[in-house]
Amino acid sequence: MSGTEDANQSLVGNPSLSLESLAQLISNMSDAFNSQLDNVSRKFGELDARLDELCLRIDDNDSEVNVKFTQFQSSVNKDLIAIQNENSQQQQRTQESQKCFPTRA
Repeated sequence: MSGTEDANQSLVGNPSLSLESLAQLISNMSDAFNSQLDNVSRKFGELDARLDELCLRIDDNDSEVNVKFTQFQSSVNKDLIAIQNENSQQQQRTQESQKCFPTRA
């Protein structure tokens, strides 16, 4: 028999248990259950608080990463613009120098 069946059998097979002692047993079981339920509830509360804290930290990190990425992107864009400007100036100088020294075929 399982533990629950043994307990049930002992309650049924024990006629010496009074109504008051059964009520006390039920009260004790109820108290134990409520205590365990309170512990589970407290643990869920702690886990919920930890999850909230973790979400805040993730949001903060996400914001920092976005700011750093935007700064990096801006820096790369400035560098690309500077390179394009330098290319344009170089092409312009090349064209001007070709005007000064025309090639003859």
